Amino acid sequence: MKKLFTLLIALALVGCSITKQPEFKEITRIDVKNISMRNVTIEADAVFNNPNILKGKVTIEDLHIFVDDIDVGVVSSQEFDVPARAEFTIPLQ
Repeated sequence: MKKLFTLLIALALVGCSITKQPEFKEITRIDVKNISMRNVTIEADAVFNNPNILKGKVTIEDLHIFVDDIDVGVVSSQEFDVPARAEFTIPLQ
């Protein structure tokens, strides 16, 4: 009986899907906020889907953007909620 109970707990733990990465879907609402000789500020929304059963909060800081292996800028975001098993949007600047 103890072996059966241990097996059921192990199967329940393995069956819970919490290790999948959120899936990127699209970029929406692209707005140019500021243009100067040295900088361009762009705001956009990145849409993702979280297939996991857990929710949480995430902050993006200093995410570098590369074009043809050239570092062209840095993206940042304020803290945002990641809902469980749902689509969510990350505001980027």
